[in-house]
Amino acid sequence: MDILLAVNTVDDYRSLAENFQCYEVPTYKECEAILTEVYRVPGNLRRHSIKVAEVAQVIGDTLLEAGQEPDLTVIRAVAMLHDIDRNALVSIKSKWESTFSPGKRITER
Repeated sequence: MDILLAVNTVDDYRSLAENFQCYEVPTYKECEAILTEVYRVPGNLRRHSIKVAEVAQVIGDTLLEAGQEPDLTVIRAVAMLHDIDRNALVSIKSKWESTFSPGKRITER
């Protein structure tokens, strides 16, 4: 199964929920460790992920109050880890711009 999945329909969600029954969901502390120790995500992106998790928690709580049964552990983990590769993309972009910045002559590279 691919890591990146689109969930655009109810059937997509059902398929996702069924497939993820076999995965252990990381705790909040494990998500923090994944961000800081494994992927070394910078502070600004970690703070963003924490805020997204807080908003996701509010949405999950609202769904619970409305009689739905969301898995809040999954919601928090997904929210915390949603930008996990953004740090890698920022690093690549930075290296690209320093190598091929506008105005830099080919002979200077």
